[in-house]
Amino acid sequence: MRHPRSDYLCSVNPTTRLIPGNRIILLAFAVSFLWLLLTGCHVFQYKESTGITEDSGPRAIIPRPVSLEWKRGAFIFDADTVIFASPELNRTADFIANHLHRAAGFTITVLPLTSQKSSGSIMLVMDDLPDQFGDEAYRLSISPRRIIISARHNHGAFNAFQTLRQMLPDSIENREPSDADVWSVPCVEILDYPRFSWRGYMLDSARHYQTPDEIRRILDLLALHKINRFHWHLVDDQGWRLEIPEYPGLTSTAAFRPNANAFLNYRPSEVSDHYGGYYSRDDIRSLVSFAAERHITIVPEIEMPGHTLAVLMAHPELSCSGKTPSQTGETWIYKDVYCAGNDAVFVFLENVLDVVFELFPSPWIHVGGDEVPKDRWRECPRCRARIHSEGLRDETELQSYFMRRIEKYLHQHDRKLIGWDDIMEGGLSPSATIQTYREPRYGIEAANRGNNVIFSTHLYVYFDYSHEGTPVEKTYSFDPVTEEIQPDALGNILGIEACQWLGNVSRRHLENTGEIMPVKNIEYQSFPRLLALSEIAWSPRALRDWNDFRARLKIYKTRLDKLGVNYFHSPELTDDP
Repeated sequence: MRHPRSDYLCSVNPTTRLIPGNRIILLAFAVSFLWLLLTGCHVFQYKESTGITEDSGPRAIIPRPVSLEWKRGAFIFDADTVIFASPELNRTADFIANHLHRAAGFTITVLPLTSQKSSGSIMLVMDDLPDQFGDEAYRLSISPRRIIISARHNHGAFNAFQTLRQMLPDSIENREPSDADVWSVPCVEILDYPRFSWRGYMLDSARHYQTPDEIRRILDLLALHKINRFHWHLVDDQGWRLEIPEYPGLTSTAAFRPNANAFLNYRPSEVSDHYGGYYSRDDIRSLVSFAAERHITIVPEIEMPGHTLAVLMAHPELSCSGKTPSQTGETWIYKDVYCAGNDAVFVFLENVLDVVFELFPSPWIHVGGDEVPKDRWRECPRCRARIHSEGLRDETELQSYFMRRIEKYLHQHDRKLIGWDDIMEGGLSPSATIQTYREPRYGIEAANRGNNVIFSTHLYVYFDYSHEGTPVEKTYSFDPVTEEIQPDALGNILGIEACQWLGNVSRRHLENTGEIMPVKNIEYQSFPRLLALSEIAWSPRALRDWNDFRARLKIYKTRLDKLGVNYFHSPELTDDP
C-alpha cells in the first residue's frame, strides 16, 4: 500500500504547453531512460520477492512485512537529520534518536511535528489505521527526502523502527560510534501488522540464574524481532528467583542449591557447591521498565502446586509430610509438592502473589500446574479431607480445585491465569488461558471450548531440543491454525511462544566446556530458530515461504555477527538455497 504523502515526487503542470524543440528533447530523454532500464544500468536493484536490496549491501527484513514495495533511491541520514514527532509518539522518537546517536555518533534532535517540509527529516505521525490492525501496526514510507513513520500507538512506531533498523547498514548495531559508514536506507513503502497478538519467548531462570544485564541482552534481541512477551520461569525444583521480604528463606535457601547441575547427576569439581541467585525487587522493577521501553510484557511464572522442591527445602511445613525433603534436585519431577489440604499453603501463595502483583504490571500471571505427581496427596489426611469437603472425585479434581482457588485470587486483583495444558485435567475454568506444550490437540480442544490458547508445541518450538532434531525449517513450518479449530474459535488463539528450558542444554554445555550456563549458550540454542519463530508469529500465513526466508536468513547472519550473537551455524546460514 502506498503512503498518501507524495510531496517528494516531481510533478508536471498539465496545462503547460511544450514548444516543438522541448518535445524533441523530452522524447530523447525518455528513450534514453527506457534504454537504461532495459539494460539494467541503474544504481539500485531490488528483489521484490525476498525483500532484499542491493544498493549498498544486501538487507533482509525478519519478520516479513505484510505489504512491502521497494522503490528506487535511498534516504541518507547525517548530523543534520531531525526527527519531527507527534506528541503521542515522543517516547519512540527519543528511543530512535538515542539508538542512532549510539551507532553514528552525531546527535539527532527531536522536535514537535509541524508543517515544516524540510528534507532530511524523520517524521513520526499519528495515523488512524484500521482497528483490526491493532496498536502494533505501522506504515513506513521512505523517500530520498524523508522517512515517515505512521502509527496509532507508540508500539506501532517502535515496530516501524525495528524494521527500519534492519534496513540500515549492519553498523547500526555498533555499541560505539562509527563514522566509516554511509547511513543509507533504501526507499520503500510498507504497511505492516502482526498475525498474532502473543509472540512469546520463555526463559527458564529457575534452573540456571542469569544476571539482570544478561536478561537485558535477551530482551534487546527479542525486541529487534518483534517478540512482545517475555515469559519468565522464576520457580522450579532447582531454584526460587524472586525476593519476597516476608519469606527470607526463599532467597537464603531456596535460591541456591549444592551443585549447579545436581538435578542432572553431573557434578564437575569446578562448579561451586553454592550455586544460584535471585532477583531483588529493585532488579525486577528495573527489568520490567527496560522491557516496557521495548514494548515487551514480562509474564512471571510462579510454579504451583508441583515443581516446588526448592520452596519445600526452605518451608517444609508447606508439604504434605511437613518434613524437609531429602532430595536436592537430582531429577526432573518430585513427589513432594504443595499440600492442597493445608490452608497455610494458600496463605503463603497469596502473600507471594501480592508481591508479584506489585512488581509485575502484566495482566497475566503464569502458575505452571504441570507435571504434578499425586502420590503425596493420596497419602495425606488433609488432602483426603479436602477432597471430601469439596465434593471432589479424586486427586485430579483436587488439582483443579487448587487452580480455581488461585485463579479466584488473581481475578480479585484484575489478573488472568495462564497454566500449562496439564491444568485441563480434572476440569478447566472457562476463563483460564492454556499454554499447550504437548500435542496440539490440547490447544485445539481448549480453543474450541472457549479458552484462550498459546501454542508452544514442543516438537517445533522447544529450543532446548537439539538443532539437528528440531532444525530451523521445522520451526518455520509450525502453524497453530488447523482445520480442527472451529471458525468461531479462531479468535481464541492468542499466538505462539518458544520455550528455552535450561536442563538438557546445561548438561551438554557443561560436558563440552566445563562452564556453568552462560547467556551465550542460550543464544546458541535460540538462534536462528528465534528468527523463524518471529516470522511465523508475525507474518501472514499466505506470505510464508521457506526458500524466501532462507535467502533472507543467509543475509541476516551478518547482522547477527555484528550483534555478537552466538548462533548455531545451521545449513540454512551457509549453503545455497
